[in-house]
This record gives sequence, structure tokens and C-alpha cells, in this order.
Amino acid sequence: MKNISFKNYDASIKDLDVETGVVTGYFSQFNSIDLDGDVIMPGAFTKTIAERGPDSSKPEIAYLWQHDTYRPLGKLMVLREDSFGLYFEAKMSDTSYGKDALKLYRDGVITQHSIGYQVIKS
Repeated sequence: MKNISFKNYDASIKDLDVETGVVTGYFSQFNSIDLDGDVIMPGAFTKTIAERGPDSSKPEIAYLWQHDTYRPLGKLMVLREDSFGLYFEAKMSDTSYGKDALKLYRDGVITQHSIGYQVIKS
């Protein structure tokens, strides 16, 4: 089994449309010191997005509730690095998890995102 680590990031939601179920924002911010004293640098996600992101031939990056593969929230439509960080656009599924997450975003209850990762270079 792969050793996966996790990093939390204060949620940066750019747009939320409860009617269509689309949420956009950032999963991670570059050049920011996290609670563990670590910094995610630009380029950290480039290879993985190219190989496993929504536009790849093997889209395997999932949008999950609490990293639980049995509780997917929706489908990532866009995942890319920009000058700020790891930007995403997702369409929430019409499931109890997706609907609940939309309401939690709307009400300001979801205040962090978390990424699962493996360190390649440190």
C-alpha cells in the first residue's frame, strides 16, 4: 500500500452554484507555509495532473469527502495549476454526499480543503 500524506488548506471558493451543483476554487495555495511548516511549490502537481487529471487518458484524481473513496462528492471538470495554486472546477453529484457538501459550502461550514499526496522531491 502506498504511503499517502495529507495537507489541509483553508478553502478558497471562487464560485458556488447550488442550483447547477458547480463549485470552483482552490485545493491548495503555492508558496504558503502550512501548519506543519511545509510549503507547496509551483509545479508540484504538474506531472500528476497531466497523467491522471480530468483531461488525461486515465482520469483518476477523485473529489472525495474526507479522502473516503466510498464517498465521492462529484466529478472534477477542471484541475490545473495557476499562479495562485491548484485550481479546480467540479460538478457535484446528485447524491446525498454531493447535496450535503453543496449546503455545507453555502453555509460556510466547509472551511478547508485537503489534498492527498506522495512526496517525490523534498
